[in-house]
Amino acid sequence: MRRFGVFLAFLLLTVCVFAESPKDWTTPVAPFKIADNLYYVGSRDLASYLVTTPEGGILINSSLESSRL
Repeated sequence: MRRFGVFLAFLLLTVCVFAESPKDWTTPVAPFKIADNLYYVGSRDLASYLVTTPEGGILINSSLESSRL
């Protein structure tokens, strides 16, 4: 039983250490070109892409409402 308690404490501490706060993965990143007409316009860990065409741009957005471009 003591081993289980030690294991559980270790597991909880490990999760706390490696847990990221939303501030980390919503950190702004400067847009950059990926290919011909494809640009990364997302944040650090939330991808958003912009495809440019002569008619206009197409935004493929997987970001949060709070991280609007």
